[in-house]
Amino acid sequence: MNNINKLKTLLNVINQLFAVGDYGVNHIEFLFIGVRNLLEEDKEVRKAFFSELAKSINGSDGSYKSHDDLITDLDSDLLCYLAHTTRWPEFYEFVEYRQQFINSHKKVRYVKDLSDVIQEALQPNWEDADFYNKITQRR
Repeated sequence: MNNINKLKTLLNVINQLFAVGDYGVNHIEFLFIGVRNLLEEDKEVRKAFFSELAKSINGSDGSYKSHDDLITDLDSDLLCYLAHTTRWPEFYEFVEYRQQFINSHKKVRYVKDLSDVIQEALQPNWEDADFYNKITQRR
C-alpha cells in the first residue's frame, strides 16, 4: 500500500468514527498522530494533502467531491491538531489564501470559517493547546 492510500485510509477511518457519533478526539487521537507521522515522513504526500485541501475548501478546481478524492471531508479537529502541533508554513499560506478568497468574493461571514479556526490553532495560547499538546507528548 503506498502512502497516499495509507493517508486515504486514515482519513476515511477518522470520518467514519466521527460519523458514528460515539467517538471523540480523545478516542481516536492515535489516528491523528498517524496522519501527522505520515505527512512528516513523506513530503510528496504532504504536498498532495495541502493541494487537495485547498481545492476542496476553495472549490478552485470547479469539480465536485468524489469518493476517490484524497480529501472528502476533513475534520476541523484534525486540521487544528496538525496546525497547532506542526505550525507548517502551508497552514499559514492556506489561512492567508482562504481569507483573501472570501474577501474577494464579498461573502458575508456569519460564522467562523475554517481559516479562522486554523488561524486560532496556530497561536501558542490557543484555548485547546493543552489538550493537543498532551496528545503529541504521548506519541
